[in-house]
Amino acid sequence: MLSLISRSLTSTILFMLIAKCSLTGMAHAESVDVDIDGDSNNIFIEQAISSGSYALAIVIGDSNDINMIQTGTGNKTAIVDINGNNANVNINQKDGGSHYTYIDIDGQHDANILQEGSGSHSVNVSLYGTGSWNFNLNQSSSSRNSSWNGSGNCGGYGTCNYYVNQY
Repeated sequence: MLSLISRSLTSTILFMLIAKCSLTGMAHAESVDVDIDGDSNNIFIEQAISSGSYALAIVIGDSNDINMIQTGTGNKTAIVDINGNNANVNINQKDGGSHYTYIDIDGQHDANILQEGSGSHSVNVSLYGTGSWNFNLNQSSSSRNSSWNGSGNCGGYGTCNYYVNQY
């Protein structure tokens, strides 16, 4: 497991992890945990592994960008928890294995999730904030085993939208 914890409140933090491995036959999955406090955070995680991928990003700050790409035949889990002002979250989970995403965002934000490939697809989202937000979900599975659950609160101004495509 790779873990990064940063508690800098005054500087811009850029965290990039490209974890491309081939761990076929190994008993453990690839795991990344990121916990960042700060003003302008950018996180990019790419995992390509056959035994499974797990990524957790916890961000407290203002202008957060999180991009996660998980590919390979193993199971994929992406968890994002943001307490900030202007979050942009993009999660792509592709290829075989089960795909699971959990997102909890408080603040103005856009969240985009793509899950495609064989295996089950599941998404749980909690979206809250005082401004506008958008949620886009595309699930494409040959087994047609896709589900999602969403809850949210649209604040005092702006519009809030859920867009879901399952095919």
